[in-house]
Amino acid sequence: MIRPGIHISVFGAMIATAMLRSTRPAVAFIARTATTRQSFRTGISRASSALSASTGVSEPIVRSFSPYQKHRNGSTSSTSVVAVNGVNGASGDGDTEREVIRRTAARVVSKAIQRVVSPEGSELELTPTFINDGFYYDITQSKDSSSTSQTKSELEDLKASIQTELDQLMAGECEGTSDAYISLTSIHATESSTLRVMATAFESLEALQSYKTTVDKAQTATQTFGELVNWGTGSLDGLEFCLCCNPTTGMMGPGSMPGLVNPGNQSLGPGRTQTRLTDASSGKINTAGKPSTLLSEPFVPARNPAWLAERESIYDTIKQRRDEELALKPQTPIQVVLPDGTLMGRDAPERVLKEGDYDVELKSWNSTPLDVARMISDGLANVAVVARVTHTKRFGDMDAVTAGSDGMDALDESENAGELWDLNRVLEGDCKVSILTFDSDDEAAKAVFWHSSAHVLGQSLEHNHGALLTIGPPIAGGFYYDAYMGDGDGISEKQLDELETEFKASVKRKEKFERLVVTKDEALELFQYSPFKTALITAKVPEHSRTTVYRNGDLIDLCMGPHVPHTGKIKAFKVLRSSASQWLGDVNNDPLQRVYGISFPSKKLLKVHLANLEAAKERDHRRLGAQQKLFLFHKLSPGSAFFLPHGTIIYNTLCDFIRTQYRRRGYSEVVSPNIYNLKLWEQSGHALHYKDDMFTFDVEGEEWGMKPMNCPGHC
Repeated sequence: MIRPGIHISVFGAMIATAMLRSTRPAVAFIARTATTRQSFRTGISRASSALSASTGVSEPIVRSFSPYQKHRNGSTSSTSVVAVNGVNGASGDGDTEREVIRRTAARVVSKAIQRVVSPEGSELELTPTFINDGFYYDITQSKDSSSTSQTKSELEDLKASIQTELDQLMAGECEGTSDAYISLTSIHATESSTLRVMATAFESLEALQSYKTTVDKAQTATQTFGELVNWGTGSLDGLEFCLCCNPTTGMMGPGSMPGLVNPGNQSLGPGRTQTRLTDASSGKINTAGKPSTLLSEPFVPARNPAWLAERESIYDTIKQRRDEELALKPQTPIQVVLPDGTLMGRDAPERVLKEGDYDVELKSWNSTPLDVARMISDGLANVAVVARVTHTKRFGDMDAVTAGSDGMDALDESENAGELWDLNRVLEGDCKVSILTFDSDDEAAKAVFWHSSAHVLGQSLEHNHGALLTIGPPIAGGFYYDAYMGDGDGISEKQLDELETEFKASVKRKEKFERLVVTKDEALELFQYSPFKTALITAKVPEHSRTTVYRNGDLIDLCMGPHVPHTGKIKAFKVLRSSASQWLGDVNNDPLQRVYGISFPSKKLLKVHLANLEAAKERDHRRLGAQQKLFLFHKLSPGSAFFLPHGTIIYNTLCDFIRTQYRRRGYSEVVSPNIYNLKLWEQSGHALHYKDDMFTFDVEGEEWGMKPMNCPGHC
């Protein structure tokens, strides 16, 4: 279903972001109906709120927006004004250095315009309007004035003339401009008798050049976007990524749009330094042939296989190299800022310590978030799971590492959220630190807790069966691990109990989770015994780059982390069940065993959860539906319901109700195909993130798929 104006609202937000980051003229897309005009204003408001959050501006960035508005300062432009903090008027005590520079620059630009537009005539009345990244002047003259010619070449000549005068003024005729770098960004006609001269100014040449680069990128993205969509009449032929669903745009989440993002995942606005590469920057896993055929000998289940000790020995050798590198890192006093603004470390107020209070000098490449937690209180340190860290200044070089397929890449690591960080991983410089517990509002803490639990489960599978691990991600309500255990039968109930016993032994040992950065070659050496891990490394880790592995006890696994400090944090756990799966989700590939589990930091929480699971079984729609003869399931179409007569009545009644509600709310119904060539999802960017969960098949040598959702089929 499509609601009139809903797409123009999303698109308005994208274009508004580029407008707010640019002082160049933005095209005023005029909505022809009240619905689409309101949608466009909604899009502008979304972009404004997102930029306010990302830039730290407390007041709304957009003061007014209306395509038909008559503006102040003598302007009769049909282009909207985006007015920002410090609008027209003299500089105030609260002005920043950049605002003062731009007010000074505005006076210089005014003189340059006077010299060119009215060299011998009466002085023009010019009043600057200050916008997000600069300012502009509207010049209103008679319609027959030659200086208001609107041909492109004449406007370019006029711009060059004003720039020449501006350069001469900057060369020494104007005071107070020695520290300013001024640039004309554009001159364009807003109406037949009005010219708009736009300019900006920065305190350094580097800042100006960086700004110009950002503007060029934003304009390119906006122009391409507008050409593709054409407000509902365009096609998908030139689409490089899906604007409404690509996670890198921030449009699919409930939070915000931190900046216009291009298909290469490069933020056009301020963003966190990318310390890890993602699936988007790595290759696809080779699906030709079964990995098990690459084993030196057929797989035979065995307790504590010999390769466990060999892997540990290789790990210890690599760790010695990393320890030598770490010893060369600068250990400099750092400043840590807590969420409430409290300062710790360098330049922080002297702490009043009581007997037994933990205190340490915070230093880069030495201190950890756990040190910070212990300085706050031992109670917090005991229940802490993970930290979020935003580095504001790093000391020494950092490693860019490549993301694996551990299920943790989707967690929010935007600039505002901060990067998820092991509690026992050293901090690299000045930073903001948030300590997360299992009960935090931030769901990432639970995901980290369950991800660590998956590693303990993987260790149990290796110990008890010599299993070759593949991936073990956290999921909603727990975790699982997929492992290759040959072509034999599945895991029995007795074996599940044995896994739980082994799990309990690891928890009792309180084995520390240890992060280690490794090169691609080192990773391949570590996991040479497993063709499944080497396939992941070969595809996901680019040449001459690094990734990470984690160790707990004798388990060493390819993983981005982060993890809890040690296995003893997992105080309550339950191995729930097992099921069959396949490598890469392909029924023609190697069979895997998937073992599910759940864990909590207390036995009370586990007891409540298990009780809820039992209650849910009583409400299971599959059981109730069969009892009430509403529908049935059959192995010939697993997962698809066969509706019986009573169930069909309910199904049709629901459809009729939904259609009635859609019509009342102004929606229109469309019907689109259920099967598409996979090129559509590759083009939109969906395949990169969701292909593993799609039904795909071969048709005459090309890959096709069933649509899992309407977008981008009919959007």
